[in-house]
Amino acid sequence: MANSTLEQEQAALYALGALEPAEARALEAALLDDATLAAEVQAFEQVLADLALGAGEVAPPAHLREKLLERIALEAAPQAKVAPVSREQDTISLRKNEGKWRQLAPKVSSKVLYADAQTGLVTSLIKLEPGGYLPRHRHLGVEQMLIVEGECRINDEIFRPGDFRMRPADTEDVELTTEHGATILLVAPKRFEILDSSWAK
Repeated sequence: MANSTLEQEQAALYALGALEPAEARALEAALLDDATLAAEVQAFEQVLADLALGAGEVAPPAHLREKLLERIALEAAPQAKVAPVSREQDTISLRKNEGKWRQLAPKVSSKVLYADAQTGLVTSLIKLEPGGYLPRHRHLGVEQMLIVEGECRINDEIFRPGDFRMRPADTEDVELTTEHGATILLVAPKRFEILDSSWAK
């Protein structure tokens, strides 16, 4: 069985071809990681195939999809949770005061804005207080950064708001420092290799 009545009905609608394109894409993405849900879809498709062989083709009532969607909405509503991220189809919005800052080291914190499960890239904000720094490190993938606020120095090069920098995989930065503080938009793999054992202690 599927993980929930909602997923079961989504699987049934998918097998019937009654989902909107965006809904169908979302379900197909879920099928890659959920073997139980994939088996549920396959079972519905097999039932439809058996029915097609055993009876003449009959179009489902025009109101069937609307009734199923109304039932899904009613069953899902009591379990709905208020999340800091608002979604409209494939769009994600995160307001300035939403999300959680996590301290990485003294005077250094980060807030994840979006994690792409397909590419492994994470979009985040890095905030350095005056005197904060990132140590010598190796990039494990392509790193893109944009200075949002403040000023920082990377390998003796100064970066200010609006300045952009890209570093290929397997490259190293000696140190990223700031005298007055800085906020950086970073798009990079989740991890990077820290080459300074004293950092964050």
